[in-house]
Amino acid sequence: MWLRYNVRSTFVKVALDQTLIAPPFLCAFLTYSALAEGSAPAPRVREQLPVLWVDSLWFWSLAHCVTFNLPVPVRVLWQDFARIYFGSLMSLRANTPLAKGDELRRHKPK
Repeated sequence: MWLRYNVRSTFVKVALDQTLIAPPFLCAFLTYSALAEGSAPAPRVREQLPVLWVDSLWFWSLAHCVTFNLPVPVRVLWQDFARIYFGSLMSLRANTPLAKGDELRRHKPK
């Protein structure tokens, strides 16, 4: 069979990815995007990390159920498409305005 589905193994891999890898990665992404804009990273991480993590839980949990059960050559192509989609989603979320008071400060010319 083309898919080799092992529920227990897949569940463990997805749980480890979403609890140990996703939060630090999302925090680093939000920190970098705030610093690249010249704004303080703490408000962005505080406000947007929970939203991005929920998106990550929904998207990557489903995507990894497919990923961890595909043969390696197909897995790489599938992951590339998934990463492009989720990277676009992260960029969209990271560039949404912060709170009303922070929005003016963030876009103020230097």
